[in-house]
Parts: sequence; C-alpha cells; structure tokens
Amino acid sequence: MDAFHRPCPVCGGADRFYLITNPRNGGAPYWRCRQCDHTEPADTLPGFDADRHDPPPTIDPETREAIYRCYGIVAQMCVERLWSSDGRRALAYLRQRGLTPETIRTLRIGWSGDGGSLLTDLWRREIGRLPVDRCFYSVDSAYDMALLGGLRFPGGAHPRGVLRGCVTLPYFAGGRCVWLRGRKLAPRPGEPRYLAPAGPAFAGGAPRFYLHDLLHDHAEVLLTEGELKCALAHQEWRAGRSPSPCIAVPGAAYLPPDLAAALRGKVVHLAFDVDANGAGQRLALRAAEKLRLAGAAVRIITLPLPPGREKADLDTYIFEETTHAPH
Repeated sequence: MDAFHRPCPVCGGADRFYLITNPRNGGAPYWRCRQCDHTEPADTLPGFDADRHDPPPTIDPETREAIYRCYGIVAQMCVERLWSSDGRRALAYLRQRGLTPETIRTLRIGWSGDGGSLLTDLWRREIGRLPVDRCFYSVDSAYDMALLGGLRFPGGAHPRGVLRGCVTLPYFAGGRCVWLRGRKLAPRPGEPRYLAPAGPAFAGGAPRFYLHDLLHDHAEVLLTEGELKCALAHQEWRAGRSPSPCIAVPGAAYLPPDLAAALRGKVVHLAFDVDANGAGQRLALRAAEKLRLAGAAVRIITLPLPPGREKADLDTYIFEETTHAPH
C-alpha cells in the first residue's frame, strides 16, 4: 500500500481504494474503490489540494446530440461484430451467463473485437462531419470519447483503437443511445472490468438507468447494479417468471439525485449484491435512502447468501434458480 492506495472504508480490502488525481472529465480528484465503486472526494487526504483543477468541460446540446449519434453508430457496429465469426467467444460468454439470443439481440449487446476498425469506420461515417474544436479527446484515456464522440487530435491525426476486447452495453432513452459501456472479456490483473467513455457521464446530459425507457409504462420496477444482471432479470420478466421489469445503475454507488428523481412515485424493489462483510447491504441502504428522499417507495430484497460464499448477486441467483427449477 502507498499514498495512492488504501483499504476501502465500505468494503475493506488492503489497497482497492485508489486515488484518481486527474479525472478525465477535468473535475476534482477523488478516491474510488475498484470493488464496490464507492467514491470520496480527495480532500479527505491531508495535504492534497483538491481545488487545484480545471473545471469540467461543458458540452453544448448540438455537440451532445452528435456524440449520442456516434454512440448509436458504434453500438450497431458492435452488434454486427458480435454475430460474426469474430464474436463467437463473446457470444459464448453471454450465453454462459444465461442470456438467450433473443435477449442479446433485443438489448443490442455487442462486441468490439480488438477495436482496430471501429474508429476508422466511425470517422468515415460520422466524426469527420464534426469541427475539430467541438470535440473532446484525451490521448491518455483507456476508453475514450475518441471512440464515441469525435475529437481533438494532436496535429489532426486519425483516431486510434482504444476499445478492445469489450462486450458493449448501450443505454437507450427515447430511441437514442445516450451512453455505451464496455465489459472487458479478459481484463488484465488490476484492470477495471467495466469501462465508460471519458468526459462527463452521458456526455453531460441527464443520467439514465440501463433500460430506462421501461419506466414510462410501469409503476413498479426491480432495480439492480450492473447491466448484465439486469439483462438476465429482464429476460425473466419477458418470460413471465418475474412480476416487474428490471432497470440498473452501472454500479451500486452511482445514484445521483437527478437519476433517483426519475423513480418518484414508483415502487422500487432494490436487489443489490449481498456480501459476507456487509458492504453490498450498506450500499443498498444508501441507495434506498436516496430513493425515498426522491419520492419512491422502496423495498429491499436481501438475496440469500449460501454458506461458504463471499457474495450473492441477482444474476447468479436467477441462473441457479432457473437451472435447477423443473421445466
């Protein structure tokens, strides 16, 4: 452990709470847990000046719509790649997680491959239409708006492939793709499993749940953490085995007030991970409090934790229940 790593105050560990000194959105430095996604401002570190940073970039509505258009193009290219010979390994992974081909297609889950041609295709089809000074790009980002929002290049260079080896998980709202997350199929040690575009979340627009549009027609929903867990719960609902549709936040610690407000007046069944050390339960209680303050009626679902296991999560519970249930 060093000055940039410490135990997480929520879920413990030895060095999983790490300091992000230069956030890609230009905001203030902060601490983040790579296990439970808990965050805290960096001014909790003595001697660290969190006020010495540039303000986050602002994205005007016209540019935001162009970025959303890029998200949608990339999402569709990744869908096509998933169902090609290049996507066999990713498709096998999704099937292993219990998802049917119909669900995978309906939710437009995709596969980036090595990312080599995605940026070139996107540049030719869309980004070349954007003025360079209207774009946002950081050359040191692991997974950047270079893929998804056109760019500011040193010397006008062409984009480089940064989205590699990811199952792609698009967020749709009102028919537009407003965010595109990636799940690394084989992350290296210490590498995050889930990645999101650099810059402000949702390109600075209103935050949305995964499968957000389901809120329009349903007064009662299941809320979980993680898109693939949500996808399996959605599949169960479509099959008539679950009474409520499922939506998701990208991580248990992510529930800003304006997102919680989208559930005002709804009945929310909260199904977050259950951990042997209680970390997931604490995050569920925090989320429940945010939702109640926003005007939602909340019921926390405590998933059974089998003896000897460290964690219980929604997709494992569904998968095991449906696998062992009589057909």
